[in-house]
Amino acid sequence: MTKRTKLLIIIASCAYAIAWYLVTQYAAQAYVNSRFDAQKEQARQQVSLAKSTFEAIIFKDIYLADSLATVVNIEPQFAIDNWESSSAKLMAQSTHVRNVAMAPDDTIQFIYPLAGNERAMGFEYQSRPEQFASVMTAKRTGNLVIDGPRQLVQGGVGLIARFPIFSDYPISMDYWGIVSVVIDYDKVMAEAGFNSLQRVDVAIQNDNATDNTQGVFFGSAAIFEQPDFSLPITLPTGHWQLAAQYRISLDAAEQQVLAVLWLASLIVASLAYLAVFMLIRSFRIAHQNALHDELTHLPNRRFLINYIDGLLTRWGQPPRFAVVNVDLNRFKKVNDDLGHDAGDELLKHIANHMLSRVRATDFVARIGGDEFIIVLGRVRDEAAIKRFVEKLKIDIERTPLEYQGELIYPSLSIGYSIADGDKTRETLLSEADRDMYAMKLAQRTELS
Repeated sequence: MTKRTKLLIIIASCAYAIAWYLVTQYAAQAYVNSRFDAQKEQARQQVSLAKSTFEAIIFKDIYLADSLATVVNIEPQFAIDNWESSSAKLMAQSTHVRNVAMAPDDTIQFIYPLAGNERAMGFEYQSRPEQFASVMTAKRTGNLVIDGPRQLVQGGVGLIARFPIFSDYPISMDYWGIVSVVIDYDKVMAEAGFNSLQRVDVAIQNDNATDNTQGVFFGSAAIFEQPDFSLPITLPTGHWQLAAQYRISLDAAEQQVLAVLWLASLIVASLAYLAVFMLIRSFRIAHQNALHDELTHLPNRRFLINYIDGLLTRWGQPPRFAVVNVDLNRFKKVNDDLGHDAGDELLKHIANHMLSRVRATDFVARIGGDEFIIVLGRVRDEAAIKRFVEKLKIDIERTPLEYQGELIYPSLSIGYSIADGDKTRETLLSEADRDMYAMKLAQRTELS
């Protein structure tokens, strides 16, 4: 295998490896993206479901609380007289209402249930500016106000629905006080699912805050700086804003699938590479056998013909080569006296010595029997060709083959022909052959 062939194999292998990596990376990234898209969609559905559940709970509880507020508005004294029964009925219909309070003149005088809420009894809203602001908003607008989430006087966190009460209902000019329904914030958030979201971080902001102490009350405010998506939370009194950031990654099973993908791709690519390599190798072997002599592994006659034709038809360059015909004398005698194995070894011996005495730009072929052809490239000086022929003949004839204790001295007849731009391949080979036979005849004459 030549250096050029090895270099081509290395380049092709590197290109194949790069192509395999890029294709597998693309497939792996496509898988990762599909999983991330699925996780994002799942996370978005979780958030949407939590939002919808939260809205449904709040609307339901506000609707129930509104019925109590309406009773107080129409008949304040009746509501006072039946406070516990009315409040108990409301509490029975909702699992999220923590307590109900009625505050004539903005001071809590009635609360249900009292147990656990004793600290709120007698609470004056004016003493807590952050709560009093929502009370004043309800009084000024005459409408429901949802305040919070707030830290409660009696402990815990609540969303507070404040219903303004007017003694001249429905004119609503004579302010009587406030009815507050406290909804358990932590319980609502847990039931809605905000505390158990997966692969997503959520923050909620109160856009309807009645004072500057509100704002982002759930999650991190940083989420609002670069949210992946945002949704409005619809309340009876307006909207809150929800922002979300995905927190996605491949789980253990998905990472295993990704690893299997890479491994399977590597196995398939390796098998494909090996199959192509073996196919090319088989082709090269078949091609080698078709164009090379099986004994000496030198190019054969077909290869020689293609090679010379290529030199003669090379565009833009005049031929600059010589064809040297080398024939082994008395080869039949070697076969008859020592056997064909000896003859084969002698042919290989001569082939190896010829290869060692030519340049890398030259070409050596065996064209049949005991006949070889050397194509000397980039040479047109006949004197130089004669020197090469003489030296080749002397060197090989002085280098015997040792075979089973016998020394076999080869004898060569050599002829040559020089390409001049007009000679065809047939002419060059014929001239070299005639020149070789002329030397053979001369040697026989000398011996006789």
